[in-house]
Amino acid sequence: MMTSVEDRNIATVKVQLSPTFCGWLFQFGNRMRVISQDEVVKEYRAQLEEVLA
Repeated sequence: MMTSVEDRNIATVKVQLSPTFCGWLFQFGNRMRVISQDEVVKEYRAQLEEVLA
């Protein structure tokens, strides 16, 4: 499902949580945000912190 709010698009998708998924997100830099499921947000942050370290 995809909706638009002002200048933003919000998509609801089912994903397999994996390093490949996080890598795909990384390519968007700060233009993409994971806003839910808490498990996915935590894993994405952990991957970001690992890359920054």
